Amino acid sequence: MPIQTLTIRPAEASDAAAIAEVNQATWRAIYAGQMDEAFLANRSTEEQLLIWKALLTEPNPSCCYFVALEGEKIIAYSGGGRNADSRSPFQAELFVVYVLPEWHGHGIGRRLVGAQARWMRSKGWNSMQTWVWEKNPFRGFYENLEGIRLDQDRELDFGGRRIRVVTYGWPGLEKLSAVE
Repeated sequence: MPIQTLTIRPAEASDAAAIAEVNQATWRAIYAGQMDEAFLANRSTEEQLLIWKALLTEPNPSCCYFVALEGEKIIAYSGGGRNADSRSPFQAELFVVYVLPEWHGHGIGRRLVGAQARWMRSKGWNSMQTWVWEKNPFRGFYENLEGIRLDQDRELDFGGRRIRVVTYGWPGLEKLSAVE
């Protein structure tokens, strides 16, 4: 689909339902076959809506979420904030970047990461890391953004299945914050 009027802005409480829908659609598309199918099928948009309402109506000054809109429709979102891991040398963490599958390949994710990096720098944070599913077919996205694959892995439990995640880091955010 060609982009006509892409806008990226901070997420608002009124965006919760649209973000929940993007979350559901992207999880089902990206993680099919990697997670238990029943787990994916049972993730409800209503549960996601409750999570997103709480995140967006009770703002935390240590994190920020952005949405990408094509016209009036939210087609992607991102989130990031202070790194909760006090042992990490990275000050901030990119929590999430999800773009509806039909909008992949238009640079929307890059622009969202750029917005996150600018926000992080405004907080005085100059480094960032992110955790990514090891088998995520879009891991190359982080590599294309010059993320450095770090020698750290974790295993997380999702729906009764152990999933390995890997991490990428950016010791400086100058280049990322220039992505518009």
